[in-house]
Amino acid sequence: MGSKGGSQPQQPSGFTTTTQTSQPWSEQAPFLKQAMQQASNLFTGYTPQYFPQSTVAPQNQTQMLGQGLGTAYGLMGDPSVNAASGSLAFNNAGGFLDPNNPRLGRQGLKNACSQFWMERD
Repeated sequence: MGSKGGSQPQQPSGFTTTTQTSQPWSEQAPFLKQAMQQASNLFTGYTPQYFPQSTVAPQNQTQMLGQGLGTAYGLMGDPSVNAASGSLAFNNAGGFLDPNNPRLGRQGLKNACSQFWMERD
């Protein structure tokens, strides 16, 4: 590719030249300077003011009732767990083996033993 006149190379046909610049448009420059100045002022001298009241919505009556019931249930314990714990403690203490235990009584123990022996036969 030769050059004509020695200063500019000749462009082949069908090609275009694109020029990029990092400078803003001249019409944009004053607005960008103002925006950057305001950003600088906010960064160096602004103290945020926080909302003074609560930012959490208050609970309605149904929510408060549910929370109260859940707390009461947790404090008193699960009735089925309490019953199972009582039975386990009774059993571990040998309560079902004692014929004089008022929980069973003599007849209850006799019935339990009779049932056991009847099933084995």
